[in-house]
Amino acid sequence: MLLTAASVRGQSYGPLLASPTGPTPAEAESPTAGVAPAPSVEDQRQEVSRRLRVAMQQQDAASEDAAEAPAPTDSREVEGLKQLDLILSQQETARERQAELKKSLEEAQAKLESSSLAAVDADQPVSFLKWDALHDSLEIQQQRVDAAAGSEQAAQEALSRAAEAAEAKARLLRRNKELLAANSSPAEEPQLAANVAAAELEVKVADAAAELAKLNLANEALQREVHQLTLKRLKREYEAQRPRVQFSEGDLADRMAALAERERNLTLRIQTLDLNAAVLRSQWSDTLRDAGPEAQRSEAVKAEVEAREKSFEQANRAGELAKEQLGWIAEARKIWKRRYNVASQQYEVDELASWEKDAEALAETLAARRAVLDRQIQDLRSVLAEESVLPRPDDADADEATERWRRALRASLREQLDAVNEHILRLDEIARLNDKLRDEITARTSSFSPSEWLAEAWRWVANVWSYELLHSEGQSIRVSTVVLGVLLLAFGYLLSKRIAHWLGHRLLPRLGVHEGGAAALESLGFYALMLASTLTALRFVNVPLTVFTFLGGAAAIGLGFGSQNVLNNFISGLILLAERPIRVGDLVEVDGLTGLVESIGMRSTRMRTPQHLEIIVPNSAFLENNVVNWTLSDRTVRCCIEVGLAYGSPTRDVARWLKRAADEHGLVHNKPEPFVWFVGFGDNALQFELHFFATVRSLAERRRIESDLRFIIDQYFREAGLVIAFPQRDVHLTTQRPLEIRWAENDDADDDEKPPGRKIA
Repeated sequence: MLLTAASVRGQSYGPLLASPTGPTPAEAESPTAGVAPAPSVEDQRQEVSRRLRVAMQQQDAASEDAAEAPAPTDSREVEGLKQLDLILSQQETARERQAELKKSLEEAQAKLESSSLAAVDADQPVSFLKWDALHDSLEIQQQRVDAAAGSEQAAQEALSRAAEAAEAKARLLRRNKELLAANSSPAEEPQLAANVAAAELEVKVADAAAELAKLNLANEALQREVHQLTLKRLKREYEAQRPRVQFSEGDLADRMAALAERERNLTLRIQTLDLNAAVLRSQWSDTLRDAGPEAQRSEAVKAEVEAREKSFEQANRAGELAKEQLGWIAEARKIWKRRYNVASQQYEVDELASWEKDAEALAETLAARRAVLDRQIQDLRSVLAEESVLPRPDDADADEATERWRRALRASLREQLDAVNEHILRLDEIARLNDKLRDEITARTSSFSPSEWLAEAWRWVANVWSYELLHSEGQSIRVSTVVLGVLLLAFGYLLSKRIAHWLGHRLLPRLGVHEGGAAALESLGFYALMLASTLTALRFVNVPLTVFTFLGGAAAIGLGFGSQNVLNNFISGLILLAERPIRVGDLVEVDGLTGLVESIGMRSTRMRTPQHLEIIVPNSAFLENNVVNWTLSDRTVRCCIEVGLAYGSPTRDVARWLKRAADEHGLVHNKPEPFVWFVGFGDNALQFELHFFATVRSLAERRRIESDLRFIIDQYFREAGLVIAFPQRDVHLTTQRPLEIRWAENDDADDDEKPPGRKIA
């Protein structure tokens, strides 16, 4: 049907569809807005129903008169009125719920006030089971408060979206009215008028939806307040009963009896399920046998085979879940006993820690199992959804049989889904019970007495002491093993050092062993004792040597690639200690360094220079370089003093005086006798060398003997009138003319005091 501009202008939705809470944006623009009172929701619904009937009658009449389909304008009006009627119905329901929530809020407030005024008998004990049930109610109520808060947030967002949609519809209405008012073409006026009417209806629908969103938001806020008041009351009751809670043996016996009853019921159910599964398996096997080859089966037969298979799987799966629940009953029984022991303080501190560890392990197991069950539910839902949308076969006879077996298949899937959901509920129940035990253990450990804290600290130390680091060949290596091994090694090191020191400084010298040999044997003895101490410590702590197999291989690779110099010096040290080319106390010269050997280690040798400096020389340097050992076989060395005398000196007298000086020195050996060599005619002196032998223990001692002889030689030469030569230089001048010589004048003196100069040409 087509609407004219006059009919559109005469038809009004405003007063009839007004919102009970205020005028709509379209009504606000009307000059008569606010004159008539807003109708009730019931009146609005009656008028909308009347309009809807008229519009549907007009749409049906237009469809009968015209060959084509009804105009889109009529369809929009009918759909808009239906949507508006539905929203008004929802508003009515929301207002009824709001009234109920207000009543519930008053009741919750009254219960809260009455609970605060109720007298509490401090002597009346409270059953632990009753208090535990109150704890469950408290947790459930907390979940309701959280859910209500989330629903309120969602309602707030829905109200914002509804308000934005209403504003958008109002803008569209104003735009259509402007287009209708500005139109000058009679042919377009009906369509523009229809657009205005449709826009007005959409504005009414959007305003009604915004009003519904506002009501929903208010209801969610009321629901949250009701839940919060109930939660507050439950918390008050829970805390008031806490001091009077007693976990009696009767309470524990009641829980054990309830668990035993559930165990008996589950046992009977498992037997029934096993029998049912056996029957269904037999039926499935018979169907498979009678069905024939799979390629020749009809759709109905295939559906029957699949349905019977799923039915058997459902029964078998239900039996497995029931058996698993039977195992959880045993866990629940153990948890209840431990809760009783914690509440009555019948435990040891180490038992409490063990129970806490078991509870944590059970929580992880239950969480993993819950994840598996959630995935199974998703899979079952997917299969059920897939079975629900399968196409129907073309054969009518087969269609009925196939559909019957498909319904049976879907029923089996739903039963299996229900069984898994029920299993999840049981799992959550045991998980909550286990969490209660963990919370009670935590609360108990936080209020330990000093003696219990001391026992807990000792238990922690004992756990650390017995912690297993690794194992090999069935033997564990624990922290205690490592600590004892380290202590034994430290004791072995100290003992080996003292024994080696006593061996090198007490025993061997008394046996007449040379100082250098004693030092070498002391080093070798120390390392031998350390090796024996290490093996003894490993044996004492029961550490098998095979543990070090891998470490030995890694150490060999490290020595081969990264420790070549260290290994070279170590082996060189062993060679030095064995062959003894140098010894402690020897005076050696190596690589330009001269010093007294003080100690020979496994990696390096320590020397002290005449400047009293300690030098660390790698052991390999004594084997790779030329080494002069002044005291290798004995400490007698030949020394030499060079002397130069002036030309014209009596050479025989000089040799006699030099030999006399050596003979008179007390540290110069008579055998071999000192001797003097006239070694040459130098540029400035007659060169003599005095050779003698002396026993020296250090380089300083050698130099002191040589210095004493030089003093004696100088004294004898002075007495004998012999002159030690000094360097002489001859200057030769070659000139082309006579040299001119001038007296230098003194510039600081007065002219009268200056001596007369003399010039020689």
